[in-house]
Amino acid sequence: MTETGVLAEPSHHPLRSRAGRVDVRHQVLDPLVVVGPWVLGGVVIYRGVRAVVRRARA
Repeated sequence: MTETGVLAEPSHHPLRSRAGRVDVRHQVLDPLVVVGPWVLGGVVIYRGVRAVVRRARA
């Protein structure tokens, strides 16, 4: 996974630092690249735990 710098932006002038970038159209995807794997992992764990609990109750 590559470093996007999204977490460092709030403390380093977030709007000015993005103004001259080449990938302005793609900057909307930066938060998804950072947070997406964590959300996906959470959903997988939630569903796995729920399946185990349902099987244990049956």
